[in-house]
Amino acid sequence: MQKCFFCGLNSMIRFGKRDGRQLYKCNSCGRRFIGGNHLIANDVIADYVEHKMILSELSFKYAKSGL
Repeated sequence: MQKCFFCGLNSMIRFGKRDGRQLYKCNSCGRRFIGGNHLIANDVIADYVEHKMILSELSFKYAKSGL
């Protein structure tokens, strides 16, 4: 089960689809969002600053183009 990206709890339910992508709703905080892999900005910043990763390395690690 996915964790809520806003409150961090495991109380997600499927809540329909939008543009062919699954929507989720958190029963705890009531927020709705489209499922998928979301980046946590602090993780990316930590890799950039502390581990001295360059953009191409970050893109490869997080499977995104042009972070």
